Amino acid sequence: MTCLIIGLATTDLMRHDLPLDDRGQPWLVDIAAELMAADGRAVDIIKRTVRLPRDTTVKNGAQDIHKISTRSARRSGATQRWACFTLIEMLNEARFAISYSGMTREVISSVITRIAGNDAGQWLSAWQRAGVEWIDLRTPATQICKLPYDPPNALGGYRWPSRAEAAEKVLGAAYGDIASDEMAQNSAAWHNMKTDRWLYIAMCGRGLIEAGEPNREVAA
Repeated sequence: MTCLIIGLATTDLMRHDLPLDDRGQPWLVDIAAELMAADGRAVDIIKRTVRLPRDTTVKNGAQDIHKISTRSARRSGATQRWACFTLIEMLNEARFAISYSGMTREVISSVITRIAGNDAGQWLSAWQRAGVEWIDLRTPATQICKLPYDPPNALGGYRWPSRAEAAEKVLGAAYGDIASDEMAQNSAAWHNMKTDRWLYIAMCGRGLIEAGEPNREVAA
């Protein structure tokens, strides 16, 4: 079954104290996505910078990560509308969508509510359609990494690992190969997409997750 793996770079993290359609929510500055067949073959792949609206800025913390400044993001790239529509079109061909945490799904939903106008309802319905199962790699990664809270959490359990922490644990030396790729060095979205791709393949190959059962308990 075809999977869609999506990597994003944004102006900031999601603000859960603001409604989805608030202009203070993050905007896209870079996207990468791959449609992958069940045998691991790339069916289709895109990488595109995304132009930032004039009245918005890239937060300093985000710029430190993806190296895209407000000035450069405003000067060139696809429109926010094009980026969302393209990802929706790719999702139409997928049975599973792969991401690390729920931020990818939330960010695109949020941007759609701000840029799609009268089409927003239709676009959201397509983006959130019931026929696609979202697989959050962070869920099994938490049980694989078993990283304690610091200070300890009174409720017990483990903290969510970052994407890099999960990749180092699951992929080992192979994670360095991803990071050293020229495209990954120049695009945080591409780096995130490629990391998630290989995390997903490695977890499935080792029986740590199965497509269709992303939330089941994972053995160490």
